[in-house]
Amino acid sequence: MNLLRYLCGEVEAVQAFQSNAVRNYPVDETTVVIVKFASGALGTMNITDTVVAPWSWEHTTGENPDYPHTDQICYQIGGTHGSLSVPRLELWTNVAGWNRSGSSGMLQPMRILSDFKYGSSVGLSGARKNRWFRDTRV
Repeated sequence: MNLLRYLCGEVEAVQAFQSNAVRNYPVDETTVVIVKFASGALGTMNITDTVVAPWSWEHTTGENPDYPHTDQICYQIGGTHGSLSVPRLELWTNVAGWNRSGSSGMLQPMRILSDFKYGSSVGLSGARKNRWFRDTRV
């Protein structure tokens, strides 16, 4: 949610529903969220641990050896100027028709975000100063 707030601005409204209908545990197993940002952007999130699917962070990144690695994506960030798939880091734009730019141009900004997440000295202030973050709109 912090990354979405960084990209889209502050949250204006949230609508969410949760369910524990599969296992009936006292905690939610599935949650859906609709977010309206003050910027006018809208976001959706679907979170569940009851669906059999290859789209979890653990499956798609291969970071956890307990989960088989899959060649899938787990996050999609889309906007009027482009869309990004994670963890493949494919950037799609609409320059003279749909065009997949590939991952090479996204590596530096994603490294900055990764450094911020894991506590590098670059951090968010470095990300904000980076030209890609100033000039790129998704």
